[in-house]
Amino acid sequence: MKTLKTRSSVMVVVTAAVGLILLVPGPCMGGNYGAIAYSQSTGCWGYSYNYGSRQAAISEALRRCGESDCQWKVWFKNSCGALAKAENGALGLSWGADSRAEAEARALEECESRGSNCEIICWACTSR
Repeated sequence: MKTLKTRSSVMVVVTAAVGLILLVPGPCMGGNYGAIAYSQSTGCWGYSYNYGSRQAAISEALRRCGESDCQWKVWFKNSCGALAKAENGALGLSWGADSRAEAEARALEECESRGSNCEIICWACTSR
């Protein structure tokens, strides 16, 4: 009788431990996502960071943009993203940068290849 009780207790502990292991994200799971959305017609933008999925981050950026023609321009995971705009309306995008400065530099470089007098209009970084 005591052996049966001990086996039952051990099974409960093992089952609980396996359940906890399954809840811990592995190296390829999880992460913090962010996104930037932009409205070409109004120049409004929206951003998000630290969301659990790419789609959630994009949805929040679109919501924050608030215009019917907003489109997501860039998404990023465990990093930074930036959006630059030129005088002529050309855009430069960056994602996957290790820092805000790197994201901005990449976005400006891409923007300058399409237009002039580029400025950063939006950036965001996840907490990694």
